Amino acid sequence: MKNKDFSSWSPGEIIDWLNLIGLARYSKNFEVNCISGYDLCYLTNEDFRALGIQNIHDKNILIKHIRTKTLEECKIFYLIFKNSKIKFLFQSKRNNYSIRF
Repeated sequence: MKNKDFSSWSPGEIIDWLNLIGLARYSKNFEVNCISGYDLCYLTNEDFRALGIQNIHDKNILIKHIRTKTLEECKIFYLIFKNSKIKFLFQSKRNNYSIRF
């Protein structure tokens, strides 16, 4: 799990991660819906409700951990390409990021 990009985690790895961050009570809902790491990156408010996450505190915990995992991947990417003299455009479904080195 640690050596894989968060967005490529399988539903089973997401379940393990939910247990680690103290949100095991939602594991069954994630399992039934086959939520992968990629899916987590694009959850909407409606998705949270459909997964049974209506408690705002739990939702905020999950969002915080998703952001942390996403930022960790960006930092890893930055370290890999730090010595290059290139401009890299990182694109996601919602945002474009331009990174200069």
